[in-house]
Amino acid sequence: MRAFPWWIILILSLGLVALSACANGDDDDNDDAAADDDNDDQSPGDDDDNDDNDDNDNDDNDDNNDDSSPVEPVDYIDPFIGSGGLGYGYASAYPGPKVPFGMLSLCPDTTLDGINYGFNHFSGYYYPDPQIRGFSHTRMHGTGAPDGASLLIMPTDGMPGTPIKERSYRSKYLHTNERAEAGYYRVWLDDPQVLAELTTADLAAMHRYTYAPSDDPYLVVVPTHSIEEGWVQNATVAIDPANRTVSGMMDLHGPMSGRHGGVLVYYVVRFSEPFAAYGTWKDGDPTANQTAETGTDIGAYFRFALDRGSPLLVKTGLSYQSEEQAAANLDDRIPEWDFDGLRAAAKDQWREVVSQIDLVGGTERQKRIFYTALYHAFLMPTDWTEANNRYFGFDQTTHDAGDRRYYTDFSLWDTFRTEHPLLNLLRPAESADLMQSLVDMYDQGGAIPKWPQADGETGSMIGTSADIVFAEAYLKGIRDWDYETAYEGCYTHATVPGISGGRSGLDDYLTLGYVAEDHSSKGTCDTLEYSYDDAALSWWADAMGLTDDAEMFLEHSHNYRNHWDAETEFLRPRNSDGSFYEPFYPGYVFSEQYVEGNAWHWSFYVPHDAAGLIDLFGTEAAFLDKLGYAFEQAVQGPDNAILPDIYFWHGNEMSLFHAYLFNYTSRLDLTQKYVRWILETKHRDEPAGLNGNDDCGTLSSWYLFSSLGFFPLAGSDVYTIGSPLFDGATLHLAGGDLVVSVENNSPENVYVQSVKLNGVALAEPFFTHDQIVDGGTLEFVMGAQPGAWPAKR
Repeated sequence: MRAFPWWIILILSLGLVALSACANGDDDDNDDAAADDDNDDQSPGDDDDNDDNDDNDNDDNDDNNDDSSPVEPVDYIDPFIGSGGLGYGYASAYPGPKVPFGMLSLCPDTTLDGINYGFNHFSGYYYPDPQIRGFSHTRMHGTGAPDGASLLIMPTDGMPGTPIKERSYRSKYLHTNERAEAGYYRVWLDDPQVLAELTTADLAAMHRYTYAPSDDPYLVVVPTHSIEEGWVQNATVAIDPANRTVSGMMDLHGPMSGRHGGVLVYYVVRFSEPFAAYGTWKDGDPTANQTAETGTDIGAYFRFALDRGSPLLVKTGLSYQSEEQAAANLDDRIPEWDFDGLRAAAKDQWREVVSQIDLVGGTERQKRIFYTALYHAFLMPTDWTEANNRYFGFDQTTHDAGDRRYYTDFSLWDTFRTEHPLLNLLRPAESADLMQSLVDMYDQGGAIPKWPQADGETGSMIGTSADIVFAEAYLKGIRDWDYETAYEGCYTHATVPGISGGRSGLDDYLTLGYVAEDHSSKGTCDTLEYSYDDAALSWWADAMGLTDDAEMFLEHSHNYRNHWDAETEFLRPRNSDGSFYEPFYPGYVFSEQYVEGNAWHWSFYVPHDAAGLIDLFGTEAAFLDKLGYAFEQAVQGPDNAILPDIYFWHGNEMSLFHAYLFNYTSRLDLTQKYVRWILETKHRDEPAGLNGNDDCGTLSSWYLFSSLGFFPLAGSDVYTIGSPLFDGATLHLAGGDLVVSVENNSPENVYVQSVKLNGVALAEPFFTHDQIVDGGTLEFVMGAQPGAWPAKR
């Protein structure tokens, strides 16, 4: 979804950051994301007693046993990680508060004097920006396309200037006056002089605004606000002065939601103080004392008579069912005007999540990266179940969720690789609900979803990745969902060409054995994805006793071989007559023949049949030469990805298993070497801390698994060994504790000398889910040189 010319991205990214640095007074993009307490005294209403994270400043030089360490895992979460970055190093993270899988994602939307280049604003917030547009309530984490930003709220000093446009109420801010922790965000706005604080529940949120004594306290509510490249087709506001409420709806069309006709969002906003004045505006023109308005550029404004130092509290409830349900969601989730209590409850939810993994050893920096990655992995998908236990479905009607939770916002082409395996391990019950949600979408919409968002299917990206997600859940014993209906849908879209929502180019794939480039652009990538999808379907069918299906899909899973060019040693685009497509530029990252990558990235994308891929090279040595060359070239390049790396690009999806391919050869040490290199260089505790879009927690989940010393083969029940970063960890699983211990671990000792699983030495670098799901022990011994640990699979 990164459909932007590279040279435009580079020029605009560098230019915008340079302008932002001047405007924001920052010397670089890697400022400490935590606020400096020395500046807090300029922010009225600031209460340091509430700031549990104040001493958790980023310090890359912390010792392993630093006495100033945060007292519990939740304190290591730094929501600013991944909120900056240049070009293709932009992770699309945001620092605003959210609870695990919550429907609301409250955060500032930022800008550079109204310049909001979409590529750097997918989540609405971009760390280098010097201005805040306002605080909106929905967005996605880490995606390569923007959507959301429903219902913007912004305090102002006095009546906004007319015509009322964004420039009338946006404010400058400094990162030294900004802080975020799990479930809480605050910032001091320079103009107006306001301390803005945000916290949230899953269906409702709360703002706290403390105005400077010199301010004339006003506030605007803007239902027609949206993130870049999106728009609101229609919206309403209705003010109820007697009940200190404003409510309405918006018909939001973002780059994703617009693909399925937009999404209706209903809202209710309540204020702790009565209105001293109020009104609405349309197309920038305000009308005092007016209580209702409709249009595509509308809003409401309010004035308050506040006692000196007294904050204004604002509660918001959203719904995708009705305005009445938005009010019910608000009443159910935030019945009181207790901002600090809500903040504490949000942090408690994150405490429960991150406390599922206890670490041993590691630097303060590494623990910040790890627990923030775990936080990022639980931001999406979105729990779509509202307070009435109903959800708005793909058939545009409401449904009873029963004894389950219904989820949406699945970036399946990304998350199948790492995040879903993580949830299968840590949260199998929630994973079952995720699977059933996808099945419900199939029942209501008529097709197995690829990238479901809100109440519709976007059709984004390639492949049919639900095949892999479904198969893995079943193979790992997660079966409290309608897997038979799921298999029926997957079988159909894998075998019947031309169905709605099915596989493009499937006719070629089934008859030629590959998707021809002259029939379908990027046919090589289609073939590779379908081959992997079919491998997962084969494993799944075999486990269900469907032998004929398993054999058929296994045969199809070898179709990737039909793109092999022995002369160049690449998987190349092929025409329908069997000839290779020309011209061929294997290193060109922006080729029309490959999806978000090039021949170097895609030619190793055969995780389901690594042995078969190695056979294509003729010898193991030839395979090692090619893959080793790609990694060595990447090692010599920059750590931060402004532009994609030609040879190995960690920030791109198809590369995430590449380092583990060495485990299928005699050179297991190369997996250990390059996994540790990626852990240490491609993940950092700073705004530019990720190597690309986090894609709903995909890169973060890669870090979590890899730092623990093992990694999933998505779609299967198999894990493979890497190089653990920490001295140990305890994973509190539903079936019991899995204890990972690492002897002789150090930055130099990256090589595995031996591994024991449940007290028995592993003879190969693989084990299965059933060996750890009920707890156990995984014991590593490390060394500075490659060990004699034998075997390949």
